[in-house]
Amino acid sequence: PTSRAVVLITVDSLRADALYGEDAARVAPNLSALAARSVVYRNAYALSSVTGKSLGGLLAARYPSELSRSFDFFPLYAEDNVFFPEALHDAGVHTSAAHAHHSLRADRGFAQGFTTYELLGGLMSGKAGDAQVTGEPLTDLAIATLGRGPAAPDAKRFFWVHYLDPHQAYR
Repeated sequence: PTSRAVVLITVDSLRADALYGEDAARVAPNLSALAARSVVYRNAYALSSVTGKSLGGLLAARYPSELSRSFDFFPLYAEDNVFFPEALHDAGVHTSAAHAHHSLRADRGFAQGFTTYELLGGLMSGKAGDAQVTGEPLTDLAIATLGRGPAAPDAKRFFWVHYLDPHQAYR
């Protein structure tokens, strides 16, 4: 069967030059192995220095200033924005996501278009939350979330996972 799955992995504050230098396989062996059999976009730029604005713009394929949103540091996106997972969902694609960042809560508007939208439990907010190490439990949640998707091997799927670990403490 042909795979019809797209997995979008975003990572807060991860510098490509720090990861994909000459030692990429040593620094991130699992991610490097995945990249070797995936499509990798090496020239990507954040739309904002603020996570919520940058990721909202990514999901809408628009600049954050063009979107209906609050002007809080962690913006609240209005339902009248069209995020690309909504178009995928409407086209019959199973959409799911798993995150470990308190500003990506479903009630902030980020869950638009997702059939399944999971947020890791026990997250702290503010600077304490920025320094939490959540990579391993988030990966477990991501795998579990993917496992709850359609069983058919040729099912069309989109999955988004956003990691926070490099943020603030820059691990």
